[in-house]
Amino acid sequence: MRLTLALALVLAACKSGPADTDNAESDTDTDSDADADTDTDADTDSDADTDSDSDADADTDTDTDSDTDADADTDADTDSDADTDTDPCTTPVQWWPDVDADGFGDPNGTPVEACDAPSGHVQDATDCDDDAASVNPGATESCNGTDDDCDTLTDEDVQSTFYLDADGDGHGDAALTAEACTAPSGHVADGDDCDDADAARFPGNPEICDALDNDCDSAVDDGLLEDWWPDDDGDGYGDPSVAPVSTCDGPPSGHVADATDCDDTDAANFPGNPEICDGADNDCDTVVDDGLLATWYPDADADGFGDAISVGELTCAPAAGWLLDHTDCEDHDAFVYPGAPPRCDGLDTACAGAVEELELPDPMLYPTVQDAVNAAVDGDLLCLQADTYPGRVNTGAKAITIEGVGGYAELDGLFQGNVLRADGAGGLVLRHVALFNGVATNGAGLRLAGGTITLDDVWVRDNACTNQACKGTGIYMTSGANVTMRNVLVERNTAMTVGAEVLEGAGLYSYYSTLTADGLDFYDNLAEGAAWMDGTAYVQIGGTASVRDFVAAGNVAKAPNQPRGAAIRVYQGDLDLTGALITDNTIDGSPNAGGVIALLSSGTTNLENALVVDNQVVNSTQSYGIGLYMFGHTATVTNSTIAGNHTTAPSSYGLAVHLFPNSTATFLNTDVSGNTGAAPNGHVRAQGTAVLTASYSNFWPNAFDSMTSPVGSNGNVSVDPLYGADWTLPAASPLVDAGDPAVLDLDATRSDIGHLGGPNGQ
Repeated sequence: MRLTLALALVLAACKSGPADTDNAESDTDTDSDADADTDTDADTDSDADTDSDSDADADTDTDTDSDTDADADTDADTDSDADTDTDPCTTPVQWWPDVDADGFGDPNGTPVEACDAPSGHVQDATDCDDDAASVNPGATESCNGTDDDCDTLTDEDVQSTFYLDADGDGHGDAALTAEACTAPSGHVADGDDCDDADAARFPGNPEICDALDNDCDSAVDDGLLEDWWPDDDGDGYGDPSVAPVSTCDGPPSGHVADATDCDDTDAANFPGNPEICDGADNDCDTVVDDGLLATWYPDADADGFGDAISVGELTCAPAAGWLLDHTDCEDHDAFVYPGAPPRCDGLDTACAGAVEELELPDPMLYPTVQDAVNAAVDGDLLCLQADTYPGRVNTGAKAITIEGVGGYAELDGLFQGNVLRADGAGGLVLRHVALFNGVATNGAGLRLAGGTITLDDVWVRDNACTNQACKGTGIYMTSGANVTMRNVLVERNTAMTVGAEVLEGAGLYSYYSTLTADGLDFYDNLAEGAAWMDGTAYVQIGGTASVRDFVAAGNVAKAPNQPRGAAIRVYQGDLDLTGALITDNTIDGSPNAGGVIALLSSGTTNLENALVVDNQVVNSTQSYGIGLYMFGHTATVTNSTIAGNHTTAPSSYGLAVHLFPNSTATFLNTDVSGNTGAAPNGHVRAQGTAVLTASYSNFWPNAFDSMTSPVGSNGNVSVDPLYGADWTLPAASPLVDAGDPAVLDLDATRSDIGHLGGPNGQ
């Protein structure tokens, strides 16, 4: 109430001013509130203002008229007169119909003049389509076939360009366009087709081999074309000097992808082809015969070394007898070349720049052989003219060669000990040397203790051991010696005792050593013991031996107690003996005499093509196995003959062959026949646990003791061989071609039984 009164007072105070000019205001008041009009005058305000104001403003008009509009008049008219104010309009304006209510009037409509806007009218008259609210000068043009912004242009700046796609491949012809809001029929948005008449050609289409630009990248068959070069010689490599042919469907006939042939007229020349000696560049590396050319030198003496003074010949195809080597200092002597063994010839045999050998006799430099040995170094050759050289020689461990020139160099021990002694020799060679007149318990002729030794054409004779336990009067090998023998003769060596010592070997004694021999002969060696003796010619204790071409003849084993092994005695060793003649050896003494071959204790012996004949036992009351005597040993006897041996003893056990217990013998293609003497206990005897097996062998007479005769089984027979002179078989002999059918003689026929049969027979 107090607020209303205050407003009334203010209005009253204003009545004294000029006339109220408040009339129909041109502003459009959109206030819709029910304001409290506090106009204090009594007139009725009839102004027709349209108040659409939505806020709750307070109209401060001080007149007291009852304002029927619901606006909140924000103008500050202060009509203070007391009359009824009608707000007369002095300047009416034109109002244009706005049917679509977009704020823009229709210029084709009928305008209304009024001070205030009539309903549905606006003062603007720029609408080009008053039926569409979306069409007016303020609208944004869209692509719809209508002039949305009333600029007299339809769809300006909003249409798209479409391209005719005549081939329907989704890509149009850039030259044939249409502007439109949407693609016209047969048109597309892309205008990048390079050929709109071919649906197989458009950007992104995979390129195929058809001579067309399928992917429209201006390249025909790109990524598919390959270059092909002519290959006229058909070697798989093309000629780079000729322009290639480009295709995408494989090579034309006679063309290849390669262009590296250096000679397209010759199929033997292309990269990677192995170079051969033909004067051409076979591997196309620009070098002819590379890796093959070398300088070759003549080898006139065919010793494997080319002439050192020849200039040689550069070639890759040397003539016969030409070599790459050119180090031979004497190409006309096959025994002179680099590294050749020294030779007693006064020449530089080894091409070392000096004569290798020391020549004897040389009273000034080397009064004795020992003096020369002392001066020698490993590899030296001592050349001894055929003569006798007195005095003992000890080579120690030196690897030297002592060689006789023009015959045997005879070393005379003067009965003062070992003629020659070598301990641990690293390569001692004796060639054309005779050792005699030595006197010693072990190895009076030659004593070898360890080391490696070669005996080549060595004669060990007339050496002696007396009144001691003699072992190997001729040759004594011990301490693991490794000995090679070629054509060694051990002759007339004696071992004699007067006490109870046991004699073992007047010829050779090998104690746990290794022997390889080709041509080893024992003649007339004598082992005579006052009590016991065990082996005369060849005695082997342990170790191994491989011997070919063995002879034991005229050797004597003599003792009052168990003389045996006049030719061979093996004890706990392994012997492989091929080709042996064991004849005319004598076992003298009693009792238990026997066995020109005595194989004792453990060990294995193989006898092949052995002829054991005409040996004898004399001065004995009983004998055992004149030919073969075994005690606990294992032996295989193949293609051998034990025949014509004789005992004078009134009693014998296994006249020809006797096996004591734990012995095992296997006979194959072997003849045991014609042995003579008293034989109450058979010609062949296997005692106790001993085992003898035989196949394709002859036992004549068929006299076995303590075992079952094998005759009649496994090809075994009992016949007279009908030997001729020198123990040969006549054609009529029943032993000819009677051996094992699986074994052939040298003439490729079935093996004979006996020493002449088999692959090593005669």
